[in-house]
Amino acid sequence: MIRISKSTKITWNAVCLISSLVSGAWLYAVFFERGLVDSLGTSIISQYSSHHNDKLETAIEALHEGDLKIAATTLEGWGEIRKGDRVYPMKRELLLQYLQILEASEHPDMGHWATLWLQLDDRDVTARAYYFEALRRDPERQAEGRAGLIREFAKFPGNQTLAEFHAIATGRTGEQVAQQ
Repeated sequence: MIRISKSTKITWNAVCLISSLVSGAWLYAVFFERGLVDSLGTSIISQYSSHHNDKLETAIEALHEGDLKIAATTLEGWGEIRKGDRVYPMKRELLLQYLQILEASEHPDMGHWATLWLQLDDRDVTARAYYFEALRRDPERQAEGRAGLIREFAKFPGNQTLAEFHAIATGRTGEQVAQQ
């Protein structure tokens, strides 16, 4: 038989008492103080969104100053954010602005980020446009990219980004495409 000292018994009883009081207070709040729980949830969501929004603003500001590294680091840090997450629209916005700059400067990382975006949401037409444009710029996959742009433009002629890339791929101006 194990002998337990009196001070150990008192300590364990105190721990059990405190945990039962905390649990009781939590149950009371959940069942009888819905406003408290709602305000706590709203506060947590607000802090979460605000944190990501601050990172988005910093990354976009750096992009406009020509620093691509901060945007890439932010996007890598947001690797677990998927479509349906509360902050996914922020990730999408950063991907869009990042790819616009990569596309304009003909940066070789365009294919990597366009592929990543398409993997996040294969139904996003703008993501498809950047993906096929990146393929079109790859000498080994140029025909595949051009065919993809033509095919996607036939399905979604209203997407401005897709229309611009389609016009470049086919050598037509926007007016010529609109006349068809």
